[in-house]
Amino acid sequence: MPPTDSTSTSNWKVTVGATAIVQPRYPGADTRRIQPWPAFDIEYRNRIFFRDDEPLGVYIVNNAQWNAGLSVQYDLNQRLEKDDSKLHGMGNVPMTPRAKLFAQYSFAPFAVAASAAQDIGGHHEGLIGNLNATGTLPLGNRLSISTGPGVDWMSGQYARTFYGVNSGQSDASGLPQYAAHAGVQDVYFGVDAIYQLDAHWAIGGSVRLLRLEGSAANGPVTARKTQDIESVSVTYTF
Repeated sequence: MPPTDSTSTSNWKVTVGATAIVQPRYPGADTRRIQPWPAFDIEYRNRIFFRDDEPLGVYIVNNAQWNAGLSVQYDLNQRLEKDDSKLHGMGNVPMTPRAKLFAQYSFAPFAVAASAAQDIGGHHEGLIGNLNATGTLPLGNRLSISTGPGVDWMSGQYARTFYGVNSGQSDASGLPQYAAHAGVQDVYFGVDAIYQLDAHWAIGGSVRLLRLEGSAANGPVTARKTQDIESVSVTYTF
């Protein structure tokens, strides 16, 4: 019987599953949609990774304190004319891929992270940034909870695409013209929980409560300034 190559097996960390995300139909909406999405976290030699909304990424640094790198991210935010009668004539804003730069510093049980992600899909969705802090608390051997605040920033192009109303859109939709500008898009507080059913199966859940700010809060497209996003997932780790 040939020997088992345990070294090659340990090069891979593989978790797969499914998730359901409940979120506003578009940023600033007062109606919601359910978005099914694959849940996976695959890592090779602590260097290359494939995740839920990041189908390809590479760590430049990855150790107990620091991780930083580059990835391709899929932004699930969108806005469709059918989402609200007042959006007729505004045009559709689709989901888009982004090139993302990220970094995180951990000092257990806390972590601080920052990222910037640029639209590379040609959908005029600009640059977005994020800064957040989290604390992780294990509750027994099976349950772990992470919680903390964050802030999202948007470029002028992103602001104009999602929150602005130009003259043509105003004529088509009846909404007043609105010049949206770069700045803080929202501030939020998030809670994430993972419950380990056994050595392989786990259930995860998250809640993010946020408040739109600046141009995101004050334009005619925005129907609700306070937003919430929830998700639940089931995963299997090999």
